[in-house]
Amino acid sequence: MEDQLYQNVDLVQFYDYDNLWENEERYVQLAEKVKSVLDLGCGTGRLASALAEKGKDVVGVEYAQAMLERAKKRSSEVKWVQGDARTIRLEQKFDLIILSGHVFQVFLTKEDRLAVLETIKVHLNEGGRYIFDSRNPLVKDWLTWTKEESIRQFKHPLHGQVTAWNTYEGDARALTYTTYYSIDNTQENFSSQSTIAFPSFNEIGLLVADAGLGIAEVFGDWELNRYNEYSEEIIWYGYA
Repeated sequence: MEDQLYQNVDLVQFYDYDNLWENEERYVQLAEKVKSVLDLGCGTGRLASALAEKGKDVVGVEYAQAMLERAKKRSSEVKWVQGDARTIRLEQKFDLIILSGHVFQVFLTKEDRLAVLETIKVHLNEGGRYIFDSRNPLVKDWLTWTKEESIRQFKHPLHGQVTAWNTYEGDARALTYTTYYSIDNTQENFSSQSTIAFPSFNEIGLLVADAGLGIAEVFGDWELNRYNEYSEEIIWYGYA
């Protein structure tokens, strides 16, 4: 079943306002010395557009058409491509390839995750770099994805104040969480289910090696501290 949070235009409109991402600038810094960037799973194009504004040659790949349409409105400087990160093959190589915002976790099987890493390998220039993030399953971040702990509010330019929260079921192998949006002024409600996985440090490390990629560093947060079992993130930074 397709994830309606990414496919439904009514839901995509809430995505950026509910996901104000503080780590975008870190990606921009890591891309400072490169000329070309491939953003796999670019979503609504916020990061790809920011990189293009810095003069980078950027290609943004996104599977969900509703997300891609929103991205196209954001920037004409990015080459937007609809495609699947597991199978897409472009006639171009890149200095840097990124999967941001825990995109890696939407791939639920070992085979799918390996296919994504092989896509990275195929498209990296010699000496090129990759970076992607995945939540650390050891800290069980999903335990806070209850209505009581996740409820939040944000302002939407058309709808005004929106209240959002999450619930979940499952575990690290396949966790389904539901995102709820309630427009305060009209009491109109939307909801969407998403299923993600939380592969372990060792599982990802083996797949990175199987894909023929090198590992330069594994960070545990966006301050770029080294990963340990208590880190919230597993951020892989490596080379072709």
